[in-house]
Amino acid sequence: MRIPQVGDTFGAYEVQRVLGHGGMGVVFVANQVALDRAVALKVLLPQLAQSVDYRTRFRREAAALASAQSPYIVPIYDYGEFEGSLFLATQLVPGGDLGLRIMNGPVARGTALEIARQVCTALADAHDVGVLHRDVKPSNVLLWDRAEGAHAYLCDFGIAKIEESLDTTTEGTAGTWAFLAPERCQGAPGSRASDIYAAGCLLWNMLTGRRPYDGSAVEVAQAHVHQPVPQLPGDETALNEILSTAMAKAPADRYASARDLASALAQLISRDAERTRTTVVSPFAGPVKAPAPRRWGWKVGAGLVAISLIASLSWALLSRDEPSTRASTGSTQSAEPATSRCWDGTPVADLSACSQPSGAQGLAWAMPSLDVDDPRCVEVEGVVSGKEIVFECGYRTRGARGVVRYSTWTSAAASQAHYRDQFSSTPSRVAGPTTAPRLVWTRGRRTPQGFFRMASAYVDWPFSVSIEASNRAALEVGYRTLRFRPQREMTGISTLG
Repeated sequence: MRIPQVGDTFGAYEVQRVLGHGGMGVVFVANQVALDRAVALKVLLPQLAQSVDYRTRFRREAAALASAQSPYIVPIYDYGEFEGSLFLATQLVPGGDLGLRIMNGPVARGTALEIARQVCTALADAHDVGVLHRDVKPSNVLLWDRAEGAHAYLCDFGIAKIEESLDTTTEGTAGTWAFLAPERCQGAPGSRASDIYAAGCLLWNMLTGRRPYDGSAVEVAQAHVHQPVPQLPGDETALNEILSTAMAKAPADRYASARDLASALAQLISRDAERTRTTVVSPFAGPVKAPAPRRWGWKVGAGLVAISLIASLSWALLSRDEPSTRASTGSTQSAEPATSRCWDGTPVADLSACSQPSGAQGLAWAMPSLDVDDPRCVEVEGVVSGKEIVFECGYRTRGARGVVRYSTWTSAAASQAHYRDQFSSTPSRVAGPTTAPRLVWTRGRRTPQGFFRMASAYVDWPFSVSIEASNRAALEVGYRTLRFRPQREMTGISTLG
């Protein structure tokens, strides 16, 4: 029974470097040799592995991760025992944990709200299958900085408890004092409500860079029980209400579920975005209404018109006589200032000057859930007529396999015609504030090859995504990872085919 060292072969894994140390074991970056992929390999400390209690807790972590299918819970690849040591292999999430991020100061408001929403969604997904986390804190939130923003993964269910389990060996005050609910500080067991309280503390920690209460462990515990819920200064009524409800002293006064808290955060994020759109020039906004002109006297107005016409005629004559000079000198005297940006970041004065999204970059822009740098995503040759670029992203969940295919087409009509031929069902049309109009096809039974399938294509743009999975649950997991562009962000792109 041993902890492997860097350079060792540990079962199916080659240990490459130490990623971190936890209360139950050591986490390594390792290579899963058979699949040649990097994983996070957690190995239980030898002295703990000898304890039936801790071995049970370790297996519980693996079972909890495997049973809670969520895009915001770190996926488990493998777990078991090798040479007397228990191990757990999960997806390696680049970017480090939230605790390291907060060490550099408060997290930007918008990012903090979105991370908190994702963590609460992860809790809701875990609660749905009867799993409590019981130790929500920044170091248990891993971050992947993707093109569309930070993607959070809740991890380390090492002290999780399956609800209604007869095994109470992990009861007691397990967790971290700074994020522990008042009732837990008084010895009560973990609950969904205590997870929600910890999520509220996490949100406060991100927004301020500080923990809700300071002092010794005893002082912090007393503060959780007796001191008021901390509040943000300034005009933060809505956000302070979320904090007050999530961190209410009595469990019954908190949100009824983690999903309700996630919904409240989503609504605040939406309101913030709407407020930003109405106060800041957006690269995808419609034309800005000009202020009403001042009422000049007709004589002054006529004079200004005459002057304007003369100036315009003179400039036109000069322009006709000296085109090469202006081009060679690169003069920008007549150019309109750039007020917007195209999909590829090009600054323009008018979105009509933008090119169409193209190539792998254009596909990743149109489909924000595609990360072309993800090692699980491989560009393959399109074998279907009309397909131009295809990225295949494989995934596994609870032993089931799936693949997500992102594609560009010669036209939107070509993609829709292909899926009409592939699916016997009539597509449903989906549109809303978070997605441009698109068609969705689903197959209610297995294909002859044994897969469940779905596909979605934009109505007006030549981009689509399809999923094949070995069971319905894996198909749902794949579908929940998809992200699409809202209509307002497509405004600057001309309608295609």
